[in-house]
Amino acid sequence: MVFIFSFIIFSLLILFTGGLVLYYFISRKKIALWLLGGIWVICIGLVFLSSIFSTFRTPIRLTREQIAGEYRIDKKLYPGKNASWQYEHFRFLITKEDSIIFFAKKPGSLIESSFRHKLVYKTGPPDLWTIDADSTHHVIQISPTLYRSPNRFYYVFHSSRFGNMFFRKVAD
Repeated sequence: MVFIFSFIIFSLLILFTGGLVLYYFISRKKIALWLLGGIWVICIGLVFLSSIFSTFRTPIRLTREQIAGEYRIDKKLYPGKNASWQYEHFRFLITKEDSIIFFAKKPGSLIESSFRHKLVYKTGPPDLWTIDADSTHHVIQISPTLYRSPNRFYYVFHSSRFGNMFFRKVAD
């Protein structure tokens, strides 16, 4: 996006520069030089501002250390009774030893069962991983999808029973 914007600005800059230089040589008026300088300053300022704004829109780059930690249902992404119930019954932990421990509490039970699986990181950024086992649990049968913004991230697991479940890392 920044490249396209910069290309358009640069093209307009060349067009106006050529027109003003031609106007200056035909009329010999110094106002053409002042306009030329003003257009250059405006265009350079716009390119500078667009590069600054693009840095604030770049998604966060994650490391394995940033991924490790406890994750809970984010009730703000999908508010309601279902999200509150899921918050009480599901959570998971990613360890520094590249394991995922998924905790699930059965309805009406105080006992929490856990499933431990090995994480397999895909080639590329460390935030891309799959679960190295065939699990029978409906939440972790499919590897999650990662969504990133410039300063936060969350995982979405697809459950055959509940649909999408939104997990965000609990603050350390």
